[in-house]
Amino acid sequence: MPNEEVTMLLEGQRFFGWKEAHVRRSVESLSGTFSFSLLDKWAIEQDPLLIHPGQNVKLYYGNDQLIDGYIDRYDAAISESSRTLAITGRDKTGDLVDCSPTGVPGSWRNIKLDRLALLLASPYEIDVVTETDVGAAFPTFALQTGETAFEALTRAAQKRAVLLVTNNDGNLVLTSSSSERTYDGLELGFNIKDASVSYDFTERFSDYTVKGQTKTAGSGWDASTISITGEAFDDEVSRFRPRVLKATGAASKKGCQNQARWEANVRAAKSVTVRCVVQGLRQTNGDLWTINRQTNVKLPDLGVQNSMLITTVDFAITASGTVTSFELRRPDAYQSQPAKTVKSVPNLGW
Repeated sequence: MPNEEVTMLLEGQRFFGWKEAHVRRSVESLSGTFSFSLLDKWAIEQDPLLIHPGQNVKLYYGNDQLIDGYIDRYDAAISESSRTLAITGRDKTGDLVDCSPTGVPGSWRNIKLDRLALLLASPYEIDVVTETDVGAAFPTFALQTGETAFEALTRAAQKRAVLLVTNNDGNLVLTSSSSERTYDGLELGFNIKDASVSYDFTERFSDYTVKGQTKTAGSGWDASTISITGEAFDDEVSRFRPRVLKATGAASKKGCQNQARWEANVRAAKSVTVRCVVQGLRQTNGDLWTINRQTNVKLPDLGVQNSMLITTVDFAITASGTVTSFELRRPDAYQSQPAKTVKSVPNLGW
């Protein structure tokens, strides 16, 4: 949509005259981030000295809100001929990342993840949006000394295979790897301006062994502890690189086997990252690009022709135009259940 303006509302007051603005959101970090730099010349009714950290900021592109958060940092410099003003911050969920839980009990019984999220988020006036099944209630859940609200929620969410992300309104979103698709695909010659792919085997291993312990029947003196193991292999790692991991939760043969296979497959999926840039912030149907959506990626010269998950979106709004930068990975990089096969390199068949 042509001629769309960027509007920043600072504590409800409209500011304009931006030189550059960026908004970034990722499935791998809870808080969306933003940054602005300002032109040397300001409208006469605007006073840059009114800007300071802690103020609420809302950024709009046309009629769509991109961010709702707070200024973390404000930098200003001046010379005889110019001045530079820069603002950086995060959306409202940044308080969950930084702050300790407050005004809540230290432990709960029979509490579900969505209820726990609501209790920890409400002191910061952050709404919780649930987009996926959050699983069974925790028989017990206790806060750990010194951890932040986000760290506590992360511990709980990992046990239920739930992703913690944010949206354009700064809400906490409980979700999972989405099967929803974008309207447009990503293709060189159609909308991709430039692209790259990275294959990183640093966190991949040839052999995965998960070890745990469980007690046999009986109690007291007649109970004994036995070791349980599960194994999985990554055939694309050609040299011997073993990794031994501790079982999570109650150990069982099936659980250890599933965990080993999950580790092998997720690490393989995360070893491939596609990065690309397109013109504009919107798809051809007018929707903004967003994270956690699957899209068809066609980059045959890089060996990539398949459906991938958008994991990061970075909007850049400058005097020369608007662009969106993406990071994409295989959808099963964020799966909750182990896959039966381990494949990562595009030209080897995934």
